[in-house]
Amino acid sequence: MNGMFPIVATFLAASIEGTEMIAILLGVGVTRGWRSTLLGAAAGFAVLAGLTFAFGTALLSIPIERLRLIVGGLLLILGLQWLRKALLRIARPHPRRKTAAHRTLETESPAKTDWYGSAFSFDRRFLSSSRR
Repeated sequence: MNGMFPIVATFLAASIEGTEMIAILLGVGVTRGWRSTLLGAAAGFAVLAGLTFAFGTALLSIPIERLRLIVGGLLLILGLQWLRKALLRIARPHPRRKTAAHRTLETESPAKTDWYGSAFSFDRRFLSSSRR
């Protein structure tokens, strides 16, 4: 029974990250186009799989106490920045308006690859999975 708690916690954390990743990819796909979004997500998954394969067993040589301290500190710093941005966004809501980027996007052909959308999808896919 004692070994079930880490398994359940890991499963729930992975489920939350997976849901967040799908929501971000859905948002990018709807606004920037599906071709570039899927290209970026596939590239991010390939890089993540390669890094996991290359460095997965290297984590066994790091003392777990130091690893917990480093990861906990990074999560605390990133979480506080995220909270600050969220509070600022709530405190000062901006009206939605179409910018020049949105207007040019509406006139572009869907056959072209949107490299900004690909890079954003790559970043979201890679970072959301590597935070675990």
